[in-house]
Amino acid sequence: TLTFGGSVSQSIRFNRGNAHAVFNCNVSVDYDGQKIFYMGSSSNGTNSITFGAGKTLNITQKVLKFTYSLNSHSVIFNGTIVSGSADANLVFSDIHTATFGSSVDMTGFLGKLLFQGATAGEYTGGTAGSGITVNGDVQAVQVRLSATDLTVSTTGSLTATGSGDNAMSNGGTGKFIVQTSQSNSGSIIATGDTSGYTLDFVRTLDSDNEITFLGIPVTDESIQDLIDNGNLRTKSGKSFLGYFDNSSGTYSYYDSSGNSGNLGSGTNGDGKSLSAGTGFIISPDGTGSKDITISGTTTNEDANGSFTVYRASGTYGAYHLVGNPFPAYVAINANADGTAANNFLQTNETILDNSYEQIWAWDGSQWNSY
Repeated sequence: TLTFGGSVSQSIRFNRGNAHAVFNCNVSVDYDGQKIFYMGSSSNGTNSITFGAGKTLNITQKVLKFTYSLNSHSVIFNGTIVSGSADANLVFSDIHTATFGSSVDMTGFLGKLLFQGATAGEYTGGTAGSGITVNGDVQAVQVRLSATDLTVSTTGSLTATGSGDNAMSNGGTGKFIVQTSQSNSGSIIATGDTSGYTLDFVRTLDSDNEITFLGIPVTDESIQDLIDNGNLRTKSGKSFLGYFDNSSGTYSYYDSSGNSGNLGSGTNGDGKSLSAGTGFIISPDGTGSKDITISGTTTNEDANGSFTVYRASGTYGAYHLVGNPFPAYVAINANADGTAANNFLQTNETILDNSYEQIWAWDGSQWNSY
């Protein structure tokens, strides 16, 4: 174990470029104050610190702070990160480039994860895979961004265990990005968050006529904005973006232009609310892989901890197309989570028809029942 202790606050300092420190050992930061790892000046390019897989970074008392001056300064975490108290925070100052690898483990980390001080002019984010990247399981009491985007890849998860309006928050122009695909999905969980945070929900689709269904985990994505920027298929003045209307037993598609309102909080042609729990059908145009990005502020449950899903009179059956309103997995049945209050079917069994207490889920080519 390599221990950084003593009263000197700046324990690591790079004074040249192309310097790389790799810790293939346990590292302990033991100081009742703030320890700084200085990544170099603006003239010291391509510097990095890597914490090896299978090793532990232990912040025993207070703050470990990484100070950057260039986008090419980076920190990579591949092992376990633990802390001795809730005051032992992990802080990234100024310009942020950090990767939490697929083998990272932060279940024993009790502090905050704070990205501070950057301005929009210093760092250009906005695309999935830039800035802060989460490929493994990251957990903190609070996760707070400034001007840098944080991307949770299809193999990653980000969990804020704290409560209140700062559990997961954007203090500047930075936003959270979660990536999903046909086979996997990133996850962001902030059950104690009370005010929502800025999110890009990125769904990668095969544009060769792939049809998929989406839940909308934000409240203020404009219907027309998604149609204009989503490169969706069109036909006879209609865009391939719609919802299931069981008054007619068909999917109802939006016009290619002239729409008002937001997905997840807008209305259909009958003036009925299409809440965040509504599922939508979508298909992109063209060939090859394509990203559909849904942007906005994350949803919050009502006072009863639930979302109300609209359906019509049920002339053609009482089927609902339900979408997941969260950027995380939801347990479908007892096989996924044996606690009744934590899985969808048992929570809703009193309002479901006794002959149809199941879910049909689309896997990209067929319906599967659960």
